[in-house]
Amino acid sequence: MKKAHSTSRRRALRWAPGLIGLGVLWALVSAYSPAEILNEMTQGDWHLLLPLALVMSVIGLFIVSLADTIVVRHGVGHIRYWDQVRGKAGSSVLDVVGYAASHGGYAVWIARFAGTTASAAFGVLLVIMAGDLAAVFLVACAPIFLVDVPVSQTIAATTIGLAVVMVGLLFIPRRTPSTGPTHWRAISRKIKRGPGLLQLGLRMAQIILWVIATTLGAWTFGLQIPLWAMGVYGPLILLAAALPLNVAGFGVAQGAWILLLDYAPGEQILAFAALWNLALAIAVVLRGLPFLSGVVREVGGDSMTAVSDAAAHRDPTLLAGDATPLKAALTLGIAEKS
Repeated sequence: MKKAHSTSRRRALRWAPGLIGLGVLWALVSAYSPAEILNEMTQGDWHLLLPLALVMSVIGLFIVSLADTIVVRHGVGHIRYWDQVRGKAGSSVLDVVGYAASHGGYAVWIARFAGTTASAAFGVLLVIMAGDLAAVFLVACAPIFLVDVPVSQTIAATTIGLAVVMVGLLFIPRRTPSTGPTHWRAISRKIKRGPGLLQLGLRMAQIILWVIATTLGAWTFGLQIPLWAMGVYGPLILLAAALPLNVAGFGVAQGAWILLLDYAPGEQILAFAALWNLALAIAVVLRGLPFLSGVVREVGGDSMTAVSDAAAHRDPTLLAGDATPLKAALTLGIAEKS
């Protein structure tokens, strides 16, 4: 009886994120006319979206790979910057499956290429994700402090509070007797203050690049969204897009775009969001294809397939004997759409 209950619970947890994402999409479709959204897609100037997304993705790759190189070098040993670029680009092709698959594949690549354990690779991955989250909230905070923006007190207070928490996790890791050498706190402590601030600044630069590119894309599409508004809400949209509550990139992420409802009709915003999401997905695949075969060879062809399947079924079994951290990596969904 307990076994049947446990199986039902696992199935419910497996399907719940997708069902929530579909529920959000259904609510949006009920509130906004699909025919009007499709009409706005054809009416808007979408021709420049893919080139803009591709340029932004390539520049963002070089920026965030430098930040990741700092973390990996301090966490598990020396790695060349160009190898980090290759690994990041190749594994990020799995973004079309989902954030968990992409970062799960990235963790496997780090473990295999750096010759370290899955536990150490997962610790590095957690530090990277914590840096991404801190960067998201810090960038979102900037317009609140620098510009007199009409943002609700709830959103402002929550954003500022989460920024403080994430920066604290990065730079004030608690020391506990149970912390092992590959624990994320131990890895975080290996990164000195200067390199830590540098890698955080690079991640913020990547988020700012996304904000600027998305704003330019919105303007070319015909949306008059102020840069400061995208500066506040864009990082929150990025965060929503990284949650495991989206189906093929659609779900809660589209709901987050409604935060910009004050600046354009809902149908027009959702039309742009869908096309921009598609442009970004294509750009990430095009960016990673030249490196994909090499990354697959480095981790083993079956491993990358396993990562994708594990993320889809929420049942990863990778790197026998040291798989538990990767199970967490594949089921987490936190932050990055580079």
